[in-house]
Amino acid sequence: PRQGSPQQRASMAPGRHTCGTRRLLGAAVFLALVVAAGAQEQRQPGTLLLNMLIKNEAEHLSRSLPKWAPLIDYWIVGIDANNTDNSEEIIRKHLGHLPGETVVVEFDGMGPTWTILVQRGLAAFPEATHGIIADADFTPTITSLDKMQLRRECSKHMYKIRSPDGATVRNMDWIYRNIPGAKVMRRTHQSLHVPRQENQEVFQTLIDLEVQEFEGGFQDRSGNKAERYLNWLLQDLADMPGDPRTTYFLGHAHLDNIGPNVVADLRSGAPRGENVHMALKYFKLRASIRAGYFEERWFAMLKAGEICERYLFDSACSLE
Repeated sequence: PRQGSPQQRASMAPGRHTCGTRRLLGAAVFLALVVAAGAQEQRQPGTLLLNMLIKNEAEHLSRSLPKWAPLIDYWIVGIDANNTDNSEEIIRKHLGHLPGETVVVEFDGMGPTWTILVQRGLAAFPEATHGIIADADFTPTITSLDKMQLRRECSKHMYKIRSPDGATVRNMDWIYRNIPGAKVMRRTHQSLHVPRQENQEVFQTLIDLEVQEFEGGFQDRSGNKAERYLNWLLQDLADMPGDPRTTYFLGHAHLDNIGPNVVADLRSGAPRGENVHMALKYFKLRASIRAGYFEERWFAMLKAGEICERYLFDSACSLE
């Protein structure tokens, strides 16, 4: 077409429009690349710090640590001050090629003692993006771990624990971001607390890690287990008044200490009979607390009702 003709102007208009579209597409592609580069930078593989607390666990460590070694980058192991076996020698044998340290600890229940190790691990190995709480008998069933799953934007991750008989698998949220504020709460029935991070969208996910649990841990081998368990619960409740989880398990602890002749013990005033009243006290208290797991509250109501009806023969109490 002649220059300036309607045909030429028509042919030029799409050209100008296409050029603008290309510029917009170019800018969009550039922005997408920048975002992708940022995401790639954020999604670098994580690094894992193994965190264990042990006492006389040589047999378990000989089995579990060779399986942990290829999966972790750092380690910290708290050794009870009263340890008497060669656990430390076994730790050095299987993990000595990796950055790590042992710490002698005075055991004060799981939560307070493990929190010392969490804080020590952060101070010694701040470059570790994540830590994992594990018992000495937890033995990985995998030979490699995709650490792209260790997401920095998640406060916690879960892993799978297979029961000693292999019949059941439970998810445990014991992988934590190695950041200030992470801690283990309660001396027994412990839970892992990790602060929520700024602009966080996902709090925790399940990763492809499974461990096999074995029987015969030190707590299982120690005497006075029931008495020690009850004392830890009472200490936790003193530290955290009104804690629903501790209150719930105090009810169970007393219920477990009820003897086979409950009614006779109650009538005679035998010491075991007092466990009936204490179990009822804590179950009723847990039923009155709306915070925490609703399943615990429901079951506390059920057990309180059963105690009232079966042992105290008090139907009004049971209905309440």
